Amino acid sequence: MNENQKPTTKTRIYNLIILDKSGSMDEIRQAAFTGCNEVLSGIKTTAEKHADTQEHFASLMLFDTESMPYILDMVPAAQIQLMKKEEFVPCACTPLLDAIGMALTRLEKEVKKHERAVASVTIITDGYENASQEFTYHQIHQLIGRLKEQEGWNFTFMGANQDVTKVCLELNIDVQNAQAWEFSNHCAKKAFESYRDGHTMFCAAMEDVDMCMCIDTPETERKSRYRQMQTKRSFFKRNEKK
Repeated sequence: MNENQKPTTKTRIYNLIILDKSGSMDEIRQAAFTGCNEVLSGIKTTAEKHADTQEHFASLMLFDTESMPYILDMVPAAQIQLMKKEEFVPCACTPLLDAIGMALTRLEKEVKKHERAVASVTIITDGYENASQEFTYHQIHQLIGRLKEQEGWNFTFMGANQDVTKVCLELNIDVQNAQAWEFSNHCAKKAFESYRDGHTMFCAAMEDVDMCMCIDTPETERKSRYRQMQTKRSFFKRNEKK
């Protein structure tokens, strides 16, 4: 690799997980808890592997109608601490749209502060929206669409007990980046494993894009290449386009 081709500035990757903790999640509480922590560990490992070109940050937002706490809030990967079991206690209803809207609005402000920054957003829920008061489907559809147009924003959706394709179309998330899973501890475990593997491949592909760029490549072109990479392949390996 020519030295002139190596990026001199690391790409900041903001990993945001929006995890449902409404009452129905209690049936798969252990699998969701364990799976989410494995994903966080995977982010930490990926950050170490791509430390020369990427700088990872992690956010974990839980949501129900009682609260929407950030267990992690844009924490550098090296400082990630796993979620504690007492922090994930399912209850109440599912304000899916409010959780997405609030989390994305907040993250966008941070991403805009940095020239070379991208976001990987994952939404995990076991049911349909049923309690939002601040945001509508139309507003979220527009928000996600606008963020995708900015380049460098990647969205994935993992859902059980619902028509995942329909929900993704309503939210404006690419269907190829969606995963439907049956509502059981076993299937939840497999879903989180699939996400972890997908995230690893996503970051490797992003590094490939960076390493093909010259140091004077405009940032707009770099992010356009990111978007092209995202549209040509699925986040989840089982759906990957040939």
